[in-house]
Amino acid sequence: MGMSEKLMEVSVEYAKTRVQFGKPIGAFQAIKHRCSEMFSHVESMRAAVETSSLVDPADSVSLHEQSLVVKAYCARFAPWVAEATIQVHGGIGFTWEHCAHLYLRRVKTDEILFGDALACRNQLQQLLGLTA
Repeated sequence: MGMSEKLMEVSVEYAKTRVQFGKPIGAFQAIKHRCSEMFSHVESMRAAVETSSLVDPADSVSLHEQSLVVKAYCARFAPWVAEATIQVHGGIGFTWEHCAHLYLRRVKTDEILFGDALACRNQLQQLLGLTA
């Protein structure tokens, strides 16, 4: 979640300062929508994390369920935010001149190491006894 929040902040700042056709690119509807979706996903991730902090630590089953929900949600939208950052930054987003590609690589590495959203949802289904 923290990485996604940082990427959103970097993207919004870039959209405010990068000028194209005589105005900041943040004035263009497509960029506005992309940045607002990034904000929505980051805030939803934050809400999921904060909700998980309300679970009683003594209830290990509920704690495990909630952690899988958070992991599945963040694993689904963190790559989206990283890819959207590259799109907002345009051509510079995937070059060595900007850090955006490093965050995307880190998100993809995390998917390999810790499982993607589908793997998390499958674990949650097993925990809830929903598998056939």
